[in-house]
Amino acid sequence: MAGFTHENIKGLVPPLITAFTEDGEIDREGQKRVVRHVLGPDEPGERPYVDGVFVCSRTGEFPWLTHDQKRELLDVSLEAVNGRVPVLFGSTENTLEETIELSKYAEKQGADAIVIAPFFFYRSNRGLPDIFVAVDEEVGLPDYAYNNPELAKMGPRGEKRNIMPDVFRKSLERAGNLWGIKDSSGNLERFGNYIRAAKHKPGATVFMGDESKMIHSDNTVPSYGVLDPKTCRRLKNIRMDKEVEAAGIQKFINDSHEVVYCGMKKIRGGLKYALGLIGLCGSYCKELGQELNGSEEQAIKRFMKKNYQHLLQVKEYA
Repeated sequence: MAGFTHENIKGLVPPLITAFTEDGEIDREGQKRVVRHVLGPDEPGERPYVDGVFVCSRTGEFPWLTHDQKRELLDVSLEAVNGRVPVLFGSTENTLEETIELSKYAEKQGADAIVIAPFFFYRSNRGLPDIFVAVDEEVGLPDYAYNNPELAKMGPRGEKRNIMPDVFRKSLERAGNLWGIKDSSGNLERFGNYIRAAKHKPGATVFMGDESKMIHSDNTVPSYGVLDPKTCRRLKNIRMDKEVEAAGIQKFINDSHEVVYCGMKKIRGGLKYALGLIGLCGSYCKELGQELNGSEEQAIKRFMKKNYQHLLQVKEYA
């Protein structure tokens, strides 16, 4: 493996979808096509479109994958990436013990970092530093916290469904392998507080997980980067120097949510349907409620023909 460290884990890191066959198994070839699409051509002098990939994420439907499917998904994705960029793996399971077990597997197989959403299996901010210390005692990989109130299966109600910035700072101080956080809450004040907390540990990184606010950070985890990594890369490259153009790109991405994500109601289903139109994978989702109706499919087809006709014609990864 390429041997990436936490110093290499930053920038544009899209969360990959999980490609399935129609009977709900991992579509190994489809997953490889998606990875190749996200990374871009593997040719001398060509850098990947992205700085890393996040496997087994919320976009990848991790709550609905079996233990074996998570392992298979990691193995297939690592093979397809082939050391070109860091691979972050969502090792969150239903218990801390299972999370550590899956994290050990990721380390053995060659993942570059793990990502843990503690409120998927733990209820309180108070004990979060202990969670990351416990992982560190068993696993040597860099790890990243995942703040996503939507995933707080075990977490408390209201504001406390988020990892508190002061708790994040304490976790960074106590857990030597904790090197950052992905924040999908969409709260810019909280995001700023995470950044201030991370400054107490040089090298720590805070990722913006809400892609509607990508323009606010160099370090982002946008689902839209799976469909259009080049546009997301362009936004990252110019966001500080060409503010008007960057704002236009951000607006285009935000507007696309109404169509491709079906108004944010069917993110996984709409994204996979769009990817299917360019020959990458099927649209099957394990997450319930992601099936598209006829009008949604037609809207996505019109959007793709208008904005990505070159991909529809070429299908170079099919």
